[in-house]
Amino acid sequence: MNICGKCEAPVSTWQRLSRHEHVIGGARVELMDSALEVSCEKCGERAVIIPNLLGLIAAVAIDRAQTPIKLNGREIRFLRKTLEMAAKDLADMLEVSAETVSRWECDRQPISANNERIFRMKIVVGLSDRAPAMEPRLDELMTMKLSPIRNEFDLSVSRFALVRFKKDGKKHDQWDTELLAA
Repeated sequence: MNICGKCEAPVSTWQRLSRHEHVIGGARVELMDSALEVSCEKCGERAVIIPNLLGLIAAVAIDRAQTPIKLNGREIRFLRKTLEMAAKDLADMLEVSAETVSRWECDRQPISANNERIFRMKIVVGLSDRAPAMEPRLDELMTMKLSPIRNEFDLSVSRFALVRFKKDGKKHDQWDTELLAA
């Protein structure tokens, strides 16, 4: 039984939301028929529950890695942390200094095209087990032409939904996406 976090009464109302907007790692996401709103009839407290949140974060990271727009510092930091990678480990992998990674993440220096391509591939490969419904497009990453960094007011919205995905003979709810214009 689920209990209200405010008054500790049993939560009595569950509702699947047809649409729920959320921001993850600076990316605007729209969850379709996937988020649940719970409410307590006793105190009126409401909360939104996002199933498989770690899977959604991985799916958002893969989606961003496969979007042909140059990464900004906030995105590099989000993607690195989603990989559970220390800045020093990313620096070692890309054969740069930790200070260089810091400059990328603080938007004081852009990441080079080759290092960005390697980093994007690491994201897609490294997170595919957490978001198996997301289709890796490694061939496209190899030849991807990047558009300039976008500003925060020019963000597209990625739409995500839970889908039934069969892995290892078992069906699981996993996140999948389609890109929408803002």
